[in-house]
Amino acid sequence: MTMIVETGAGVAGANSYTTVAFIQAYFDDRGSNTAWDALATDADKEFILIKATDYIEKRFSEKWIGDKNDNTNELSWPRHNVYDRHHRLLYTNTEIPPELQKAVGEYAVRAITAALIADPSTQGLEVEESEKEIGPIKKREKFMKNSGLRQKSSLVRDSVFKEYPAADLLIEKFLARSTVKRMARV
Repeated sequence: MTMIVETGAGVAGANSYTTVAFIQAYFDDRGSNTAWDALATDADKEFILIKATDYIEKRFSEKWIGDKNDNTNELSWPRHNVYDRHHRLLYTNTEIPPELQKAVGEYAVRAITAALIADPSTQGLEVEESEKEIGPIKKREKFMKNSGLRQKSSLVRDSVFKEYPAADLLIEKFLARSTVKRMARV
């Protein structure tokens, strides 16, 4: 598959938010990254950047602030009306935020060694077992621990999406805040 980079212009068929060169410079500024450097070719690096962008789209596509510029574009960015909680414009509708690009790199290096989205049928998500004795009857239950992440789909459990703080914190300011009801004493 050929990598097509979204530049902020609404590139048709785009499948990555960043380039190999941008991520290489990002890691070089931080003293390199052995997992990234171990990838033999630029084609290998492009493949992993596409996987990381796919993960971002699956996990966050319904949670971004602002609005998509063009609903025919496969990716969620570029966007307009991207304001912070103080009503300051964060990015124009022709930019891909550098924080988003850096997050792609952070997710990418994690995708080199493991699937970013755990498949509960094949990967070891945390399972708790509970056993109760009620007279001669034993009741045993198994259930998956909830990671506390909000789910995008009613078909996907929260625990499928792992948290990756190094990447998640880079893009947190672009995510819509959930409505929080606060109680106050009168």
